[in-house]
Order: sequence, then structure tokens, then C-alpha cells
Amino acid sequence: MLLPFVLQVLHGDTLVVGWIMNALGIGALIGSLFMPKVSGWLKPGSWMAAATLCLAFCTVLICCFPFLPLVVGLMTIQGLFNPVHGIISSTLIQQRVRGEQ
Repeated sequence: MLLPFVLQVLHGDTLVVGWIMNALGIGALIGSLFMPKVSGWLKPGSWMAAATLCLAFCTVLICCFPFLPLVVGLMTIQGLFNPVHGIISSTLIQQRVRGEQ
């Protein structure tokens, strides 16, 4: 859905898609580096809720205000919380599944 959004709403090209994808990747890299340091601040369920709310809020802002610098900044913030959401959801699922015997 990113490519149609960039082409039709932002009136961008492949370069703009590259900027947005790089912003997402830089945010994910930073989020992955800081996650071990900040993971003890909240319980896993609270991290999951915070990450989900942040991802949803950023998505709504991107859709309501399709201005390229804002989109790039918000995609970086989404990138920060993507690893948090992925790591915590995998951890919570693994904790709930019974071990194989």
C-alpha cells in the first residue's frame, strides 16, 4: 500500500519511496539497538500497547497530513516501534504456548 500512497497521494516517484523505506529502516535499526536497554522500563503488555498505539497514531497522521517531510519523520518513528512490537508480540506468544514434550 506504500507505493500507491506515494504515487497517488504524495505525487512522488521511486526516489520518494526510497526515502520513506530508508526512514523506516533507520528507525528500526535505532529501535532494535535501544530495545534491550529500555525493555525493563515497562511490562511486556504495556510495551505492546504503547507500540501498537504509536504505530496506529503515526499511520493516522500520515494519512491525514500527506506532507513528505512529515511522512518521512513519522515513518522513522514507526520504524522505532516496529521492532518493539515484533519482539514483544513474539515473546508474549512464546510464553503462552505450551512446550512440546
